[in-house]
Amino acid sequence: MTKNQNMTLIDKNNPYNTAHIVIPKLKGKHSVDVSNYPLLSGNIVKFTNANLNRQAVKEWNDNFDVERIIMEGDLNNISSANKIVAVHDTPGTNFSGDADHRKTTIDFLKNTEIDIILCLINSEYIGTNDAQKVLSELKELTDEKGLKAIFILNKIDSFDIKKESIDDAISDVNTFIAKIGFNDHILIPMSAKAARLFKMSIANKQNNFSENEMDDFRRLFRKFSKGFIAKPVGVDLPKQFISNNDEQRLIDENEYSLHDIETALYNTGFPILENIINNLGGRND
Repeated sequence: MTKNQNMTLIDKNNPYNTAHIVIPKLKGKHSVDVSNYPLLSGNIVKFTNANLNRQAVKEWNDNFDVERIIMEGDLNNISSANKIVAVHDTPGTNFSGDADHRKTTIDFLKNTEIDIILCLINSEYIGTNDAQKVLSELKELTDEKGLKAIFILNKIDSFDIKKESIDDAISDVNTFIAKIGFNDHILIPMSAKAARLFKMSIANKQNNFSENEMDDFRRLFRKFSKGFIAKPVGVDLPKQFISNNDEQRLIDENEYSLHDIETALYNTGFPILENIINNLGGRND
């Protein structure tokens, strides 16, 4: 899902998104307007923030003539002091049932100069479909290009820790990855959904929450503010910088301290990925 200000541009509930390669370019530390480009048969057609909407992005994604969709903007906590970060979001490889999605992704990885591979694993669909085949192809690519593989186990908030062991799930995924041949990888358990809501509230944008998002915030805050945290594999937890700010956020008639929200955000695992991206070396070209 890509956010333009506070508008959802790609449906987060549609597991088939996206059919094309989406390239968010992250240029700074503060949120600004986003410029958006669909590539139509090699030609760029520019759409500015003013006329971008969800329907436009859907039309691009459904258009077989569109090769890539490029969205440029700034992202909080990603420094642009020495670099511009381009995150290439390729089509899903094992959920949509569309073989072209897998081919698009693998062809792109083979023919594009990249620094690291981020492989998103949905914790609700661990080990399904042709995951082994896809990971085997990724292993060949990382060996051939000398790339680092970072695996993200998303949706850890879906675990009921009174009935399920998230540590066992992480161990199972790590074993599965190791059997493919990865032995110098990073595995980060994460809740992107929780991180997004916590970041919005820290930025004082909680008034943009939908009714369902307010319910989600309450549930996820309770889970992650209690120290619910899953340890990553292959990387240390970044130093925790939590402010002592007593400022409050009013969400659905309840007050939450900025300190507690920042603590909950840290426990989502998202700052680990931010830290890795910030430490990437920049390119001169």
